[in-house]
This record gives sequence, C-alpha cells and structure tokens, in this order.
Amino acid sequence: MTFDCDKEDSTCMQNNSNPLKLTESSGILYPYYFGDDPRVKLKNIKNIQSKTGDIFLCSYPKSGTHWIMEMVNMLVAGSIEHPTKFNFLDPMIISDQVLDSIPCPRIFQSHLRFNQLPASFLKRKGKIIYILRNPKDVSVSLYHFVQKEGRTKYTGKWDEFFQLFLNANVGYSSWFDHVLSWEREKEKGRHPIHFVFYEALQKDAVTELDRMSKFLSLNHPHSFLQSVAECSKFTKMRNQQYLYHPFPADVMDDNYIDYLFRKGIVGDWRTLFSEEQSMQLDEVCKAEMSDSKLAFSYE
Repeated sequence: MTFDCDKEDSTCMQNNSNPLKLTESSGILYPYYFGDDPRVKLKNIKNIQSKTGDIFLCSYPKSGTHWIMEMVNMLVAGSIEHPTKFNFLDPMIISDQVLDSIPCPRIFQSHLRFNQLPASFLKRKGKIIYILRNPKDVSVSLYHFVQKEGRTKYTGKWDEFFQLFLNANVGYSSWFDHVLSWEREKEKGRHPIHFVFYEALQKDAVTELDRMSKFLSLNHPHSFLQSVAECSKFTKMRNQQYLYHPFPADVMDDNYIDYLFRKGIVGDWRTLFSEEQSMQLDEVCKAEMSDSKLAFSYE
C-alpha cells in the first residue's frame, strides 16, 4: 500500500479512502494528533530541562504503558491511594510549560527512541523503564485504537492494517526497529535501563514489581508490592476512569476508557490473525530479530 507524502508539511496520508494520517520526521512516522510537523516538538523535547528524580517509561505504542505507569506511580509514591488527578506526562502531547510545573519526581511516558529523549535527562543518567509486548498483540491493540482515535478514525479492514504494521506504515514506524534500538542501548550498559515484559507482568506481577522497585532504589516490602499488584488489576483500572483522560476531546471521546484499557490480556491476537498472517509475522520476526536476545510470549 502506497503513501502520498507532502515534503513541505511532512504529512503522509494513506492512499485510499480510509486515511491513516501520519506525520514524518527523520524517517519516523508519528500519529497525526501530534501536529502536522513533529520536528518542532521533537526539538523542544531535546531541550526539556531534567530534574532530579525524573523517570521515563518508554515503549512502542499499545504495549501496556498506562498499566505500568499506574504501578510505577504507586511505587514512587509509596502508596496505593489514587491521586485526585492523574499526571499523564507525554512530552509529545503535554506542553513544556505544564511539564515544567509538575513537582518532582516526574514520571514521563514516551514512545520515543532513546536518542530522542531530553539531552539533560540523558546526561544526568535518569532511570528508564522500557516496556515490551509481543508484536502480535501490539498490532491488534493498535488496530482497535486507531479505529477509535478521534482525528484518524481508521476504517480500513484488519487485513489492510496488518500490512501497514508489517511495512512500518503506522505511528512510530517499525515495532522491530523500536525494540531493537532499545535493546542495543541497554546492551551498551551506559545508561540505567530496565526492561519489563507485559506478558511477565500478567503472569507474576509481584515479581516484576519487585524488580522495578529495586531498579528505582525503592526496595518496597513484599506486602506493599502485593497491594500494588491488586490495585493495578485491569478491572480496577477501568473503574478509575476519571484518572485517565489525557487527550483533547477531538482526539478521544468519552468512551476513551474502552480503547485505553480494552482487554488487557495476552493472546488477543488470535481474534484477528489468520494462520497465514501468524506465520508471516513469525517469519518477519525470525529475520528482523535474528541477532536479538529478546524472547516474547504469545500466550
């Protein structure tokens, strides 16, 4: 499937009757709701002034970021009490002025690559938690998301979207490039980066919470970690709707909770993938991830 790109405003649009609006910068595509040209925003992010205690939660979209952000908020606060206002700190969406007004410790959420993060944060060697999820579940979750995201409202069929995903013609481009770029940074050992797998959290949240807690130098007792795991269960997070509305009304409507927290399970890819598509993605993974040490669970 081809894309028509206007080089002047960096806007790319799917070349059929169902537009998937994206913007391009330095070879990477970004969702349309970030603006027609993300280059200015990306430059501003590099110049954000880091503060002591800043933490970045990074991931490819639809990898469970909101879920893990809830956990990390509780770990850092040392409390399972929900705040009266949820601080959704994605620097691609929230203004620099608002970000600067947030008291420490600030917990950022981002889908950017390592080298796109604020220069002062990288220099300070702030801690980063990178979230990974298998690409089959990611693609299905992303498909449902773009169908309901207000400024895109993608109406194409799953088979079409599957090819867009495989060809990196979706927001933040290639899942493979994203994951591999972060694996390379972690292997360099120059920056504190902790990997957490969505599937591992689903299987044993307390163990993964303990690892995150120790990485953040918090070392909470087992009883508290159990409480965090209980309070961050998917059904309970859906009931905390008032905490999760970070987007403008034209980006997401009042049913946003249904696509920010749609199912929260491992293996939902089976609802849309054909056997042929599953095999095709397996082959792409084998080729793209041949030098990777990462292993993903699909069930």
